[in-house]
Amino acid sequence: MIPATRFRAGRRSVPSGEDAEFIGSAAASATSVTLPEHQAGDFLLIVALTTFASSGSVQPTLPAGWTQVRADTGGISSYGKATIGYRIAASGAEASGTWTNANTVIAVVCRGVTGIGATSYANAGNVGATPLARAAATVNASSLVLQVAHAGDWYVQATDIAAPSTSPATDLLAHTHTGALTRTEVWDSGGPVGGTTITASSQAITWSPNTDYGTRSWMTWIIELTM
Repeated sequence: MIPATRFRAGRRSVPSGEDAEFIGSAAASATSVTLPEHQAGDFLLIVALTTFASSGSVQPTLPAGWTQVRADTGGISSYGKATIGYRIAASGAEASGTWTNANTVIAVVCRGVTGIGATSYANAGNVGATPLARAAATVNASSLVLQVAHAGDWYVQATDIAAPSTSPATDLLAHTHTGALTRTEVWDSGGPVGGTTITASSQAITWSPNTDYGTRSWMTWIIELTM
């Protein structure tokens, strides 16, 4: 059985001598999330996501104090929406705030990161059994990089998204929202990505064995975290 929420155990630091690291991640089927352990100066990233169904799919709002990175909508035959934002922690007791209209909220905490670099976005609706297709991006070799993927349907549960074949490809988080019929996964570069090109990647999506009515959809992002 694939767990509803999976986090990578423990902290994954970059190699000795580097000054940035992934600290933790968290997810909730709600409009807010309890942030992982953090301290003043840490970089806090939130991705707020909706169902792909027409009912209840309204753009998640950005709480006060957060800087918007992106606000995206799904493709044809998809009602998915996402809002991405970040802030620098002022203390070790920060809150996510309320991302109104979201069904799933994920949080990633990094140390030594100061901002957002390049981002790329791809989406598709009415995909049937077609894999998710990650878009390429050009980044700095010294940056940390994330891929976020979100898949769902009006009637069929997305249960797994295959890991990408190239970095960022280290499991960071996986979350299933059975009420919204969505699956969200995050992979990271495990440290500085080491190259300037994030290549495209084809990633199979696993769906529950229900009738496909033609509304299976996905959204995916590459997010560069700069130092």
